[in-house]
Amino acid sequence: MDALSKLMRVVRSNQWVKNLIVLGAPIAAGTFTERDTLIRAMISMTLFILASSAVYVFNDLQDRSADQYHPLKSLRPVSSGDVPPQIAGLIGLTCFLASLVGAAFLNLSVMYMLLTYFGVNVAYSIALKHVPYAELCLVASGFTIRAATGGLATDTHISFSYIAVVTLSSLCLISCKRFSECIAYVDHDFRPVLKKYSQRSLFLVISFSIVGSLLTYFIWVVQNQTSNTYSLLSWVMCAVGFLRFSNLAKLGKCENPTLILFTDKLLNISVTCWALTYIGSVYG
Repeated sequence: MDALSKLMRVVRSNQWVKNLIVLGAPIAAGTFTERDTLIRAMISMTLFILASSAVYVFNDLQDRSADQYHPLKSLRPVSSGDVPPQIAGLIGLTCFLASLVGAAFLNLSVMYMLLTYFGVNVAYSIALKHVPYAELCLVASGFTIRAATGGLATDTHISFSYIAVVTLSSLCLISCKRFSECIAYVDHDFRPVLKKYSQRSLFLVISFSIVGSLLTYFIWVVQNQTSNTYSLLSWVMCAVGFLRFSNLAKLGKCENPTLILFTDKLLNISVTCWALTYIGSVYG
């Protein structure tokens, strides 16, 4: 059981929830309940779980020396020494190869998207994580690639407005994370790129991404002809969630966006209500 626990920590199973965005396209199209679409969507999400796990392992190996001095990252299996780098590397390589082989059997387009995802993350980890604003866009692009992969895997049409919603929403979350890190780590030694940001500039990015997300969300709803009471309520819940998240960022509480999404009660309520009203607008 201890070995399994270490394995789950190495591949950061607590971050797998991010891969739910892969299911977004077929759910939005109203085809998710169709047997073939459901199977292909679930397989593509599983492949992305493997792919993201490989990326997490690569990042931990790449940053293990610096992570040893971080108050939170020092607790990770690789940086803490709980898991030898060789074992972690083998786990990461296995996840990497398994995701590509599975994608090749499912859909070549999915395999190309996974390769793009790997390429973006390798570039980020090796060099571009030190380039302000570009690194925000690269991290956000990971969610965009996930969303597009879900559409390609299930032969679901992906509109520009859908991609814009996902990209801008992701940019908001990442910017809120950086804003909180600027507050939490005054010396910025744990993440050097923070020295190149100001809280004002990050808040401008947050504001822009929130406005852009809500505007493109509205356009997307109208384009998909799902304008009804449920869709209007989903838009309101989306706005509440964004405003709450940005407020938590200003308090320095969004260093771990995934954790705060599950622990903040108002965010829990707004996300749950958004999901219910959105599903109601599509399937109601």
